Amino acid sequence: MIPTHLRPSLLVAALDSVLAQTLQPTRIVVSDDADDAATREVVSAAAARADVPIEYRPHRGGPGTAGSSRNAGAAGAGEDLIGFLDDDDLWEPTFLERSCARLEDAGADFAVAWLDHVVDEHRSPGMRMPQGLSAGDCYYPNHGMSGSNALYRRSALETVGGFDPALPVANDMDLLVRLLGAGLRYVVVEEPLVQQVGHPGEHLTTRSERRALGLIAYGEKHQVQMSPAQRRDIKRVVHAARRGRDRALHERAWHLAGQLWHTSPTRFVQGARSRLARNPDMFNRAGRSSR
Repeated sequence: MIPTHLRPSLLVAALDSVLAQTLQPTRIVVSDDADDAATREVVSAAAARADVPIEYRPHRGGPGTAGSSRNAGAAGAGEDLIGFLDDDDLWEPTFLERSCARLEDAGADFAVAWLDHVVDEHRSPGMRMPQGLSAGDCYYPNHGMSGSNALYRRSALETVGGFDPALPVANDMDLLVRLLGAGLRYVVVEEPLVQQVGHPGEHLTTRSERRALGLIAYGEKHQVQMSPAQRRDIKRVVHAARRGRDRALHERAWHLAGQLWHTSPTRFVQGARSRLARNPDMFNRAGRSSR
């Protein structure tokens, strides 16, 4: 199931990655909350050459979030297993095959694969979900769950009511903690089977007031269960989200100060390592530009 919003050119590659699966899905649903003509054409073209049914499902109204699009796309599904792929991500050809096999072997309720980042054809390790996390571990930060790297039993999604449509961001973490809180079990597919592709334009992680308000809503929903360190982390990322380039310089400086104030030494080191993993030439470029 692919939720999409006014990104027909990216949707082409996402659909191709699903159609290239070594284990073919029984059907593909594209959930379009913009009811966009160009998107409809992309889906029609893919359906004309595909061996599996592809359904275009427009929906308007509601909160207009990724969670609401995913729920709309999954509504009425009769399949036992459901996977979601964001329109700007890609599945490796063996994603469904490997995830289904691990899910069945473990008798788990959902399977989570590892991620890679791809920016300008440079591929680097993304989030690596570990095994054995509890709901309390997962309120923040995100340990490896995205909107694209999990395969669920339909019964698991029905148990928790699917994604929270009111959350514009962090709906993947929210779903994970609710699944674990309901006593459902996951298994990790220890292979990078999903590509998160960097591209121009807005992402759910783009620094903006919308992201900041979404993180605040997520924090308020789970603040009672969160540890003090997790609540501090939420405040840090809210300040980071409000450092967008549309802000005045003094506002950006204020939010940078707030971000640093709520950053523990451990989190600072983890962030530096993550940035270096995604961009190994970061320091080399800085050195070249200073000469």
